Amino acid sequence: MLGIKEIQEIIPHRHPFLLVDCVEELEPGVRAVGYKSVTYNEPYFAGHFPQEPVMPGVLIVEALAQTGAVAILSVEGNKGKTAYFGAMNNVKFKKKVVPGDKLRLECEIIKQKGPVGVGRGTAKVDGRKRRPAPLQKRVDSILRVLHHLVPVCVRCSRIFRRTIKRRRNSMARPSQRANGSKWCAGRVLRLYRYYY
Repeated sequence: MLGIKEIQEIIPHRHPFLLVDCVEELEPGVRAVGYKSVTYNEPYFAGHFPQEPVMPGVLIVEALAQTGAVAILSVEGNKGKTAYFGAMNNVKFKKKVVPGDKLRLECEIIKQKGPVGVGRGTAKVDGRKRRPAPLQKRVDSILRVLHHLVPVCVRCSRIFRRTIKRRRNSMARPSQRANGSKWCAGRVLRLYRYYY
């Protein structure tokens, strides 16, 4: 277990931009698991948002990056250096992080070549895993919304439900609308995959 003083000896970040409170697990150059206790006194809550405080997603990503920096800079050859954030891909936010939450920050270094490293990170709220809504309810609500956006015939709705129920990864064949003018099942599936 690394405390705040040990973390400051590894990475150059300081208050108020040090977003890792402790590191529970550390394998130098391989992975690190840290925690961030989110309190109401965080400076960004004054403007994000006064009525409903929410931790900005970019700061969650930064906290993950700092956890990865602890793993990288704890290697003997990297001590005393500064790790810079280069890029991020496939970032998704599943829920809000609010005051009182405790973020578990997991970062694994999956590739390193020369001075450049690539990591994979996950941030979770400890002990507050939420189950997704039942699949059928989600499908019904999506179809209700899509009826206003895309004309969806009864036959296409059945294909959509059947495809989601079987959890197919491949795109189902679009079926023609009942009147034979256009098809819409493909649009429905693409919109579902875009939002979910």
